[in-house]
Amino acid sequence: MWVDECCTYTLGTLRTMALDEFNVLLSEATISRHLVGMFFTVKQTRVEPTTCNNEVNKEKRKIVAEALISHNEQGDLEVYFD
Repeated sequence: MWVDECCTYTLGTLRTMALDEFNVLLSEATISRHLVGMFFTVKQTRVEPTTCNNEVNKEKRKIVAEALISHNEQGDLEVYFD
């Protein structure tokens, strides 16, 4: 199955592949419905910047998390602004 080969195929890509290999035109909704029926989750792909999870940023987040845990253990009040 194509999805086993590459889980990042879009519905449009799968549609084109079905047309090329089987000469059958399927709608993206049909492909999605069958994938969901086979317990595949269809999600929108997104580009994740490489800076999100580089080692420097992971270390910075670790320091912040450790500081929050320390404040929590000391009984300090934590306030989050969104």
